[in-house]
Order: sequence, then C-alpha cells, then structure tokens
Amino acid sequence: MSPVHETVKLIYPRPLGPPYLLAGFVDYLSCSGVETMHSHDFFQAVHVFSGRFSFDAENHRIEIGPGETGIVPPNISHRYQAIGHEVCRTFMTNFNTPGPEHLSESAEVLDGQRSERLWTIKPDGELVAFALERLRGECGSPGPASTAVTQALLNLYLGAIARSAQSRDRTGANEERIRYALALIEREYGRPLALEELADAAGLGVSRFSELFRQHTGVPPMRYLMEYRIGVAKVLLTASSFAISAIADHLGFGSIQHFSRTFHSHTGFSPSDYRANPPLEL
Repeated sequence: MSPVHETVKLIYPRPLGPPYLLAGFVDYLSCSGVETMHSHDFFQAVHVFSGRFSFDAENHRIEIGPGETGIVPPNISHRYQAIGHEVCRTFMTNFNTPGPEHLSESAEVLDGQRSERLWTIKPDGELVAFALERLRGECGSPGPASTAVTQALLNLYLGAIARSAQSRDRTGANEERIRYALALIEREYGRPLALEELADAAGLGVSRFSELFRQHTGVPPMRYLMEYRIGVAKVLLTASSFAISAIADHLGFGSIQHFSRTFHSHTGFSPSDYRANPPLEL
C-alpha cells in the first residue's frame, strides 16, 4: 500500500457545531491510502460516489462501493485504501456520538453494538444525493447562515444512514422470527400445528406473522406446512418401505384417505402410483 496521497477538493471552512467536527469532499488517487493502523475518538463516515474504498481493522474488513457509506466507530484501530486504478471520489464527515436532538430516536443506531465493528450501509439514494449536492455548495461557497444549513444537511445525511440501518435491522429481526416458526415446522410437522402456534413461535400476532411469513417464503404459513409434509411424504414413499398408512400416520393426517386426497391434490399422483413410478425430476 502506498503512502497517503489524497486530493482534498472541498472542506467546509467554518467551525461546525456539535456533534460535527469536519465535513468535506475528498478524491483519493489510485491505490492510495494509509498503511499504518490508527484510531480516533470520533465517528467517521465515508460515502463513495465513484470507485471503491476499503477500511481494514485488526480482525475484519469492509469495502465501500458507489452509493454506500462506511462507518468507522471511535477507537477502532484501522487503515484505509482506495481500491483499483480509478480515482475514488468521496464525501467524509467526522462527528461525535449524536444525540436525540440531532437525529431523534435514530441516534441510538450509531452507538451500542455498532460501535464495536466497522460497518457499511446503502442509505436512501435520493435523500443522500439531495443532501450531499447542497453540502458541496455550502463547502464551496458558504454564505449567511451557512453553518446552520450545513448542520441541517449533515443531520439529513446521518438520518438517512440511521434509518436505513434501522430498516435493515428490522428485516434481520423479522427473518429471525420466521426462522423460529420454520424450525417448529421442521421438528413438529407430524402433529397438528395451528396457525396461532406458529405465530406464537415467532412471537408475532397471527396477521403480522402471516404477512411476514409470506414475504419470507413466498407462500402462506399453512400452505408451507402442507407442502413440507408432502415433501417428506415423497421421500418416505421413494426411499423407505413404510406402509402408506404408516406414512399417513407419521405425517399427522389422521387417515389414509385424507393423506391420499391431499397428496393427489399436490402432486397429481396417488401415493401408491407415486411410489411405483416417481417422476424423474424428483
């Protein structure tokens, strides 16, 4: 890695109020960076317009592409580099931990567990483009009340990052909830499972659970359960010598007639025909 060689295009020339320490637009030349590990007691956000940029910590690494922002929390030892052979054009701001007066309830996203690792986010593109376009103007030609305008635009930019991170976290949490229900199906598919029990396993109300489950799997919960049972039935019919009545009982159908009707409606075959001549694609 070469010594740092950066072209500073625009740095906001006036002192900024809390929590901001610095804001500006920086172009990094091909493969430039800093090889020495270092840390600082403030957050740093680097948004990439073009090219690619990386941060390396002691035990992990992030790469930031166009439209993405990388966050370096305080006291994380790191180094950085522009990746590739093109100029990497960035916006950078250094700031202390923001409070609710700056980002409302979104402020907590930039603290807590996120302070332990470097991380990346792809915030709302239109909102970020709006904020950074106007920040460039303020950095290049600050006028009356420019500092207040710059503060507001920085709040808008960090708010976009925080909201995108919150949305991603909620998505991850919802997927984890649905996995609890899927695990219950995989363990207990052979007994009656009501929609309410699956929703309880996910810690959600029935309506919200059904909506999220369909988003995650593409099908409603009870249809997924039945298709899972039919999938197990296919395996047992082709790979075991269990009697069809025993398979029906194992899958919780209650009667061989119910099993046969359901299996036929899903596959177009009776269980005995499927066992005798399973479709080649299966």
